[in-house]
Amino acid sequence: MDRFFGNHPDAGLVTVQRWSCLEVSYREQDGGLSGKLIEIIETGVLDRTDIEEASTVYADDSPRFRLKKVEVLVMRNGDVRRFRRKDLRWMEMTSRSDGVVTLDGTFAYALIPGIRVGDRVRIRREFGVNGIYGLLPQRLGSSRRPYLQTGFEVRLPVGYTLTWGTQGSAASQERLIHTEQLIGGRIVHSWLLSADEDGTLPTCRDRFPRITVTPHVQHAGKYHRDDISCGLDWQQTGNAYLQSIEALFEPSEEMIEHVNEITAGVVDPVEKIDRIYASVQQRCHYLGLFEGAGGIIPVPAKEVFDLGFGDCKGLGTLLISLLRTADIPSYPVLVLTPSAGRLNPGIPSMAQFNHFIVWADDGGGGIFLDGTVDFCPAGLVPTGDAASPVLLLRPDAVELVEIPNTAWDPGESRLKIDGHLDASGLLHLNFSYSVSGNLGVRWRSRLASLGRQEGHKVILKTLIPEGLALQSGEPEVLGMEEWQGLLTMQVTAASNRSLPGNDSGVFLPKTLSPLGWRFDPDVGCEAPLDLRRRLRRFQSWCIELPSGMVLATPDSMTIKAEGLQLKQRVRQEGRMLKLDRDLRFIQDFASGAQVDIMRQAIDEAARLQTGYFELRCQAGN
Repeated sequence: MDRFFGNHPDAGLVTVQRWSCLEVSYREQDGGLSGKLIEIIETGVLDRTDIEEASTVYADDSPRFRLKKVEVLVMRNGDVRRFRRKDLRWMEMTSRSDGVVTLDGTFAYALIPGIRVGDRVRIRREFGVNGIYGLLPQRLGSSRRPYLQTGFEVRLPVGYTLTWGTQGSAASQERLIHTEQLIGGRIVHSWLLSADEDGTLPTCRDRFPRITVTPHVQHAGKYHRDDISCGLDWQQTGNAYLQSIEALFEPSEEMIEHVNEITAGVVDPVEKIDRIYASVQQRCHYLGLFEGAGGIIPVPAKEVFDLGFGDCKGLGTLLISLLRTADIPSYPVLVLTPSAGRLNPGIPSMAQFNHFIVWADDGGGGIFLDGTVDFCPAGLVPTGDAASPVLLLRPDAVELVEIPNTAWDPGESRLKIDGHLDASGLLHLNFSYSVSGNLGVRWRSRLASLGRQEGHKVILKTLIPEGLALQSGEPEVLGMEEWQGLLTMQVTAASNRSLPGNDSGVFLPKTLSPLGWRFDPDVGCEAPLDLRRRLRRFQSWCIELPSGMVLATPDSMTIKAEGLQLKQRVRQEGRMLKLDRDLRFIQDFASGAQVDIMRQAIDEAARLQTGYFELRCQAGN
């Protein structure tokens, strides 16, 4: 143990042990797997900067995971201080996660008093598990924090069949130890990831091994049937889920009248989809509230229609119901968003998904729709939906598919700056910033939510640099209602002080807007970076110079590095100073090593964009 602590002198907090044990079986009255869950985490406090984190105890409590016990041990040189749940002062609030509020669950935290450097803190929590629909993926190890041992254990009755898969770097998978044994009449599966015997951990890109284990109950003894808690393949588990929610798509009379009204005289299925999708966006709002089984089972479509709000499942269910009413075949699509991890396609577990969108038959191969997004054209979904693959739940073909790249296009940003520099050295500029694709959707939603005055403040902060003493006019926004087209933000500005210089010339900043080249992705060792999600950026200037003023030195560059292309061209044409910059990625994926090269190239390009262009006055002027 001392050797382990000594191996990480720069760590403020280390994990000695993180272990969880899930013991469940199928219970018919709960409609899923029930039993108990025990979680233990033990940390060592090495530096006072992490004392607050080490002192915090968290406790989630919901009908699915009912908190039974909390026990805390603080150990130091053989002395042990013990705290139970009643001994701590808890701050309790509604449970929130990923924009969803759980109405019948609570989230609480408490601080352990008296934690000091050198303490080891052991927290044990026990939960009653009631009717969960699947086994959640478990992440072992921590890429950022050194650990001695992390493990996960599943205990099932004899006769149950468990399959599992892993995701992680090759080095991480080599360190994982799996065992299966019979203990006390149950089949026990254990997964363990640990440091070497001398307490060392290998690193990859300055990160420690980490691996995700995805377990799945294929067969639940004599209770095996079409149920979302178990299944042999995606077809079986997907069909069971689809059957369980089919009745929720039934429309009300008011919904039928609504569809007939907005699609009257329309024959083209694409136009029908556009109108219905727009009506859901305009009529309903996203509100991530649910209780009980609402984490996976939607509320009825008619309820969402009447209330005017719903979570992703509710809005998706309403959309499906309205589309089917208009004779557009439509079905659920289950998504694991990139922020929540990567899907393991070999493990048919519904517990992997955290988002619900819609597929609609447009007569040309089908399009995807996300009911939670405002100001979004039909056929374009957020880049966050593009965790490939997704599960399309058509009864005749429940299968994992990929959402086409064109459906989650990140978009382009084009900044155009024109104007003139007067003889006194004052700048007069027009800024025009156009955005498309998902960037356009995000800007439309943001401006709509902020209101006119606050929206204008955001536009000015985005476009106008602080260092030039520019006084701006009132921004103008074009294309706000044209969901399919460009959104353009325009503003004029003039400087109230002359550019720095002397009688021989002036110095014009190489950067006239806060919009620059940024690239700092969080890349681990497990998977390549998907560059298709990266925005394409373009910038151009056309600034008229005073008569007799010339650009001292053209300043152009082209950088190509591991799938990245950056270009800058600066020149003078007559009295016009012109600049073009663009950044684009010319391959779809990049390894961690390639990302490092790209980051260095972009950082170097950004460095070259600091400073000034020298504009000289020719003799006689």
